[in-house]
Amino acid sequence: MRRHSLTRQSRRRYNTTIKIPFYLVHYVQHVQKKKTMDVKTVNSASARKSFSDLLNESGFGGKRIVVTRKGKAVAAVVPIQDLEAIQALEDHKDVTEAKRILSDPESEFIPWEEAKKELFK
Repeated sequence: MRRHSLTRQSRRRYNTTIKIPFYLVHYVQHVQKKKTMDVKTVNSASARKSFSDLLNESGFGGKRIVVTRKGKAVAAVVPIQDLEAIQALEDHKDVTEAKRILSDPESEFIPWEEAKKELFK
């Protein structure tokens, strides 16, 4: 499996090299190229009236739709591929972080008494 490294800036921030599977990077890049211009903004009243049309635009047309209330973005309707890409990135980040912590458990150790104090404040 081919892997792709994050940028130097990311490596500096995390002080480590994180390997991301190439297929995941390729998929995200493909989704970004395809969808960069397709963002639509609607207010919540319009969204309520034409919800099925918004679902069709997003699901079949690939548009990202931002729903606003009083001028502020409060939600988004996105194609399922976008959501799957975000979830895959989050899963990969979680696995990488878990492997890092498990490789050196002493670095992340918190005594049980401190943990109880933090949890039950």
